[in-house]
Amino acid sequence: MQGKPTPFQLNTNEWWVKPLAMLQNNWAVIDDSSNLVTVYFFHDGGTTKHLSGFSFRSSDEEKFIAIVDSLDFSSRTEAEAELEENGFKKITDSNDFFAAYKPIGTPFDARQTEPGIYSKQSYWARLL
Repeated sequence: MQGKPTPFQLNTNEWWVKPLAMLQNNWAVIDDSSNLVTVYFFHDGGTTKHLSGFSFRSSDEEKFIAIVDSLDFSSRTEAEAELEENGFKKITDSNDFFAAYKPIGTPFDARQTEPGIYSKQSYWARLL
């Protein structure tokens, strides 16, 4: 597949970050615009780890960010509690250290080419 990805509409601008290692983070947003609350996950810089099927020129890479995984929850409260339990921190304002590093651009859905680090690879601890 060549060309640009199809934009994916997210109805949020609220970012969460999980520091993993020096200069390596995972990112998430909570979208509660439908009956289910969905948390969408991104790698640093909004990149994919596997072949996304799209060919980017360097100028295009900066304009698109890849959704690499997602999890559904029954409420925003549950989603926020689960994010916190799994090491994510909400970015509360533009002065937050991590605010300068969040992925920027138009989201596109790359979940079908990614391994599902949280949804399929057991890196997500569910609260009981």
